[in-house]
Amino acid sequence: LGRGRGSTAADGSIFTGEEEALLDSYDRVRLNRTATITFLVRLFQEIEQQWDLDSLDVRRRRLYVLQECLLRLSHHHDDDLRELSWLADKMGSFDFSLDHLLILFLPVERKHTKGLHEHQFLVSTRDSERKEPGRRRLPVVGVLDNLRSAFNVGAIFRTAECMGVTHLALCGYTATPEDAPTRRTSMGTEQHVVWTKHSSITEYLQRLRDCGIPIFALETASTAVDLYSAPFPTPAPALLTHAAVPQGVGEPARSRDPGGRDPLNDPCAGDPAPEVACALLVGNERHGLDQRSLALCSHIVRIPCCG
Repeated sequence: LGRGRGSTAADGSIFTGEEEALLDSYDRVRLNRTATITFLVRLFQEIEQQWDLDSLDVRRRRLYVLQECLLRLSHHHDDDLRELSWLADKMGSFDFSLDHLLILFLPVERKHTKGLHEHQFLVSTRDSERKEPGRRRLPVVGVLDNLRSAFNVGAIFRTAECMGVTHLALCGYTATPEDAPTRRTSMGTEQHVVWTKHSSITEYLQRLRDCGIPIFALETASTAVDLYSAPFPTPAPALLTHAAVPQGVGEPARSRDPGGRDPLNDPCAGDPAPEVACALLVGNERHGLDQRSLALCSHIVRIPCCG
């Protein structure tokens, strides 16, 4: 099924040099099962990522290449690859939606590869362009102690940014956005959440206590109360809009206090109204929180689960 330069696709369209180069690259790896699957999945993912950005003509040409690659598997020696060739007929005239493409190729991606990592998922940029003056903030400090997974930390950054959390205190060996896996998984939200790094969890918790900030530990201890019935403080209305938004990675929001104190390293800055109403402490994914940290907390809460 190989074609020469300037040849045509199934519907008579002329392949350009770029598409011919892609097919040449494909032919060089086509006898290797792993390399073939990798090529096809990457081509599919590129088409998906560019679906709303490319013109209709460019998109169709990429789909022509994908269909041609599949057609060239019809007599392959590998049973799984030969089976994939039937997808070419399902692509039809290329006037289909992105959903149709996903229905066709996601099963292939899931069966033969590990799929996308979290940081590779497509995120709409339109949300970040939307201006929300006076957006309500959540006057809470998230305190993360010895989280092992950098990917979990990145996911927490995404949640914190979405909910308007005042800032995150990263304690012990918890990864920071300076670590590449955290930065990739946080998907840019680390630029909009104030964060600081602290070597000692007990010292940081003691500073919060000294400022009168209640600390709620999320832990499955025998004394833990249901999260939904815990006595969380009702924040003052001013706190819902007072928290500052950082301009860059790791740049702490500066206090409005004339003394120039930093509300992150000095939680009492900005008296008489502190920057936060309470702190929420979470620990290691496996070992949880140690007794020293729990002893410094005002309350221990748990998330009720069905199983």
